[in-house]
Amino acid sequence: MGVGLLVLGWRGLRRNPHRTSWHGLAPGLGVLLLPSLLLALIGDDTPRAVGLVVVAVGVLWAGAATRMQAPVVLGAGVLGVHAVHLLGPAVAGAVDAVPRWVVLALAGVLLLVLGATYERRLRDLHAVRLRFAALR
Repeated sequence: MGVGLLVLGWRGLRRNPHRTSWHGLAPGLGVLLLPSLLLALIGDDTPRAVGLVVVAVGVLWAGAATRMQAPVVLGAGVLGVHAVHLLGPAVAGAVDAVPRWVVLALAGVLLLVLGATYERRLRDLHAVRLRFAALR
């Protein structure tokens, strides 16, 4: 069903160049990615998780190659949620393994580095925002 919605959306995008990728491709990508993401978060199905990562990377890559916003956002979002789900226990274990002051010191150093390069980061963020808005 998701593939069918993608085909219909792609045809709609080709017929009407003023249509955004959110109108054409987002429903199909949502049907294709989101149920698998929910099942991967709930269960311990390794083949589903690997397949989800492969498909999400493909969607992200295809969206970047075709300069379309919806596949980039949905692919990156699925990968981000899945990465947090998989890496969350490992990060929590690593944080618990070191003394609390080390974690606070590392957070402080990170804030100092971000603060020292604040203006450059604002320029970079503005450039990323312009490039992202230019996607279809």
